Amino acid sequence: MYEVKYEYAIDEFGVYTHIKDVDKNKNYHLLVYGDKIDMIPAMGEYNQWHFRTKNSKYAGMSPQHWNLQAKLIAEKTFYCSQLDINVVAHKANREYELSNGRIVDVVYFDSNNDFLCGIEVVHTNDINREKQQDLYNSNYLIFKVYTRAPGRITYVNNKKIEEEIFREHYTKGTQKFIESELSLCKSYFEEEREYRNKLFEINGKEGELIKECRELEKEYFTLMFSQN
Repeated sequence: MYEVKYEYAIDEFGVYTHIKDVDKNKNYHLLVYGDKIDMIPAMGEYNQWHFRTKNSKYAGMSPQHWNLQAKLIAEKTFYCSQLDINVVAHKANREYELSNGRIVDVVYFDSNNDFLCGIEVVHTNDINREKQQDLYNSNYLIFKVYTRAPGRITYVNNKKIEEEIFREHYTKGTQKFIESELSLCKSYFEEEREYRNKLFEINGKEGELIKECRELEKEYFTLMFSQN
């Protein structure tokens, strides 16, 4: 059965490096919960190129999780088809702590060093319910990606963003409703004015009576407003 190997390691300058781009004159390591684990490039003629620990020491993190995490940090970009956006970062970090105390696997920053988005890498166990709720209630834009489908990055629902989207749609809907009502009112008053004008043109007692009613209306409203 095919065994997954470590494809990435960190050089002495903190750069996440793929095995194909390795420099034999540099030292490489893995980071596991803040601890550095020395990694050795294995580039035999017959063996698959990969990084391995000295004396086959257990690294403490699955190759699948590490490889995808390191790939996201090294490339600093991904595409989310769900939102149809291409995210590009100026800088990327791993194991970043949010203000609510939650740790996110990978975090992207923009050119101003401001938080751009976070990415949770899922290998075996999905994000638990409590953490999912904390991420939802946070003000951070968070994505999720599974190691079994590394090209499909999805958006983790966020309360603040959902409220903003709802508010925007509500505002647009309200504006359309007001515009529609104003249009109906305008149409009604135009029809009513046109109808009255036609009545004023009627000869005889009917026309005179309508004109007298109009004058009485004017006098009534003049009297009402003058008292205020």
